[in-house]
Amino acid sequence: MDWTRNPLVAAYFAVENEYDGDSVVYAYEKSGYVSTDAIPDPFDLDVVARFIPSHITPRITAQAGLFTIHPKPQQPFSSDQLTKLVIKQAFRKDLKYTLYKFGVHRAALFPGLDGLAKHIEWLKTDEY
Repeated sequence: MDWTRNPLVAAYFAVENEYDGDSVVYAYEKSGYVSTDAIPDPFDLDVVARFIPSHITPRITAQAGLFTIHPKPQQPFSSDQLTKLVIKQAFRKDLKYTLYKFGVHRAALFPGLDGLAKHIEWLKTDEY
């Protein structure tokens, strides 16, 4: 599962696209990471664990990306260390604009021409 260590990035992805309902951000509070030096194949684990990949793309770095590895990915993920944060629908558009003012936007999170183009399109149109 794809996560971020930056709550502002999580909020951006929750409100990036127009939607008529509330958005949700989940925070998973668990310490420690899988070390690929100690465990070369993290899919051999029998518990949910956090894994920080090599920064093989600029997006992983820009998004402060990390992943969780799930031994039973077909089962819903639940944990007492999982917190659900609701962003009300009425606040979604305002939050997206506030995040933009703090430098959290498509061009920053998706380095390259595609992210820049989408960001300019958002700036120059009256769309959500």
